[in-house]
Amino acid sequence: MWLPGPLLKVRHLMALVAMAAVGLCLDTIPAGRACGAFPLRIRLEVPPGRKIVAVAAGAEMTVERAESLLNASGGPYLQVDAVPWVAGQPFDVRVPCGSRVSLLSGRPLSPWQFHALVLRLDFADGTSRWSVQTAPDRWGSRDLTVAVR
Repeated sequence: MWLPGPLLKVRHLMALVAMAAVGLCLDTIPAGRACGAFPLRIRLEVPPGRKIVAVAAGAEMTVERAESLLNASGGPYLQVDAVPWVAGQPFDVRVPCGSRVSLLSGRPLSPWQFHALVLRLDFADGTSRWSVQTAPDRWGSRDLTVAVR
């Protein structure tokens, strides 16, 4: 005896599974990009007897690239911008970040961020010091303390 009920239920279930699979596949397709920057608060620990007169900061994609550009022959090829700095006070640096955005849900698919923070410290005695620091992950702490030597 042929029963249409169970066969119809199986077809409906197969159609539902196929639609769910298509939906999941569509959600992995990148539809756009989200680009921006997150604020990173920097605190400098300056030893007694050293006076910093100016600070410049920038970011690079990796620590290795930043160190390579810093040690390149012909001088450091790093883009740093002056930041407002007051002795004993923290200052903020914007670290570039972003991701691709999925087609259906808008969730981030492949998040990225710059991982190297580059600092140039100018001292009152006329010397300068370059420092490359690892920037924290944008989902974690947004504070970084740098000990100046």
